[in-house]
Amino acid sequence: MSPCGFGEPPESLVPALAASARGDMGRVQDGSVFVFDEPTIGLHPLDVRTLMGVFRHLMSNGATVVVIEHDLDVIRAADHIIDMGPGGGKDG
Repeated sequence: MSPCGFGEPPESLVPALAASARGDMGRVQDGSVFVFDEPTIGLHPLDVRTLMGVFRHLMSNGATVVVIEHDLDVIRAADHIIDMGPGGGKDG
């Protein structure tokens, strides 16, 4: 479980995620699913790159990473995109 809780400032999330994942990132993650809801809000662009590196590392160890996001750099890096909501996709 991540050491960061609800209501913590966004700038604390990348270091907290990195600290939480250190013990898990070296292990095989087959069958693991990580869901992140708009993890880039309030982050500096360099922190977004770091976060994307964490995502790639988790996936390279067999994890599935699901990200709900509006940041176009994160969306462009996705393997699959599901566009939902008003105006999403062809007919929303």
